[in-house]
Amino acid sequence: MADDARSGGERTPRRRRGGRGRKSADKGQAERGSSDGERFDPDGGGGLTAEEPAERGGGRSRDRRGRARGRGRGANDVAELGASSGIDAIEGSSGERQRTGGLQPGLTLKDLLPFLRPPKTLVVLGASTGSGHSRPASALAEAFKGVDRNLVVRQHDVLELLGKDHDAASVRALLEEVARSPALYGDSFETHDGSDGSDALAKLDQAMDSLFSKKLDQVVVDKRPDHVICTHWLPLRHLEALKEEGRFTANVTAVIPDPDICARWTSDVVANYLVAEDDLKARLQSEGIDPSNVTVTGTPVSPAFAEVLDRDAVMREAGLKLSAPTVLLRPDGIGDTERVVLVVKSMLEAAKALNLVVLAGKNQELNDALDGLDVPAGRVVKTYGFAQNIHELMGVSDLLVSRASPHTMAEAAAAGLPALMLRPSPGAEERMADRVERAGCGRKAYGERDLGFLLGELLGNPRYLRELRDGAEKRRRSDTAHVAVERITKIVK
Repeated sequence: MADDARSGGERTPRRRRGGRGRKSADKGQAERGSSDGERFDPDGGGGLTAEEPAERGGGRSRDRRGRARGRGRGANDVAELGASSGIDAIEGSSGERQRTGGLQPGLTLKDLLPFLRPPKTLVVLGASTGSGHSRPASALAEAFKGVDRNLVVRQHDVLELLGKDHDAASVRALLEEVARSPALYGDSFETHDGSDGSDALAKLDQAMDSLFSKKLDQVVVDKRPDHVICTHWLPLRHLEALKEEGRFTANVTAVIPDPDICARWTSDVVANYLVAEDDLKARLQSEGIDPSNVTVTGTPVSPAFAEVLDRDAVMREAGLKLSAPTVLLRPDGIGDTERVVLVVKSMLEAAKALNLVVLAGKNQELNDALDGLDVPAGRVVKTYGFAQNIHELMGVSDLLVSRASPHTMAEAAAAGLPALMLRPSPGAEERMADRVERAGCGRKAYGERDLGFLLGELLGNPRYLRELRDGAEKRRRSDTAHVAVERITKIVK
């Protein structure tokens, strides 16, 4: 999550939520939606009809660099030249090719060069941890599809490439413990009570030598990739060993989604670094990394966040009231189902009119409990399991209530969405929450009473919510995956 437009290149000005774009697919909920015709105005300007212009109703101008690349003239004809089949291989039937009658007039050598070059293979290594190191990998793989059709991109979860003495669940739990360890980021001032997590780090270090199996060697050695991209530091030590043996020769780019730099990210095997913030570049420089090899891109999020959003259409199809504020709740970290339901009830009492969208994930018990909840008049509760349209739900929301997971906060930044952060744990979450709060686009909530008070204060006083929203708008970065991919593509070429 980069602080401003200085990071990762030029950006076009963006207006606030609204405009035309993609729609949600939940038409069943749309039939139950509100038709009150008024739009909630967080600035306190009163209800606005859907037809009237509003401060947030204009189309959101987005920087869509790189999105149309590879869709140039004569694409089907170029396929006849035998371009490599990557994740975004050109498709076209033989009948279509016959109808075009050969190369189209105006197709230049420059248009053909990408398909005449030998294909290059990229491997993206993520890690399916709760700290958000797999979602940046998926965002990069998705963004690569529209950049260069001569790139073959393969994405892997390193927790599926472990040795026989290790299982993914145990390593994932250990990594989560490590992420909550202040010791991960070096010596801190003596302000933290309790363990600093050194034991978890030592345990992980002991397992490193036997952590990965020949499956990882097959991915990074036998298949001879030209470039490897790591969104987690876990495989770097193994890559170092392979390089010392002379078996691994590919270039490596580290994409760091963390809110701070730990020593495990700095490695001789890494040639280039992509980081989320300007100060992280300075941190790497202080560790002896050449600043010319470090680029500030922001944390890669799904390219869908860069799409223009039709806010009113999404809200109607989701069954939300246009005239009420919308709060998006991600209840991970609150506790068991009973406690989450109590928190939901207290949130519904924070405003006389409210849309509350809850992402329950795998918790079917919570889904059922909220479906049977007695909702007060003027409030709407919508529950989702795994929402495929998270960019739309964030795009129509006025406030996020969530843990300060680095990738969740990066997605909030992409949507220009302020946040109330639930009880940040020591380590990565605490550092992330500090960044968001310092930027003026979030507040910390340490318990139910604290959350209820802060939510009531923000929803009851539009000026407070507007200040947080303005801070979020200043940090908005929805094109981070494209910026990162553009940089990596230049390195590969």
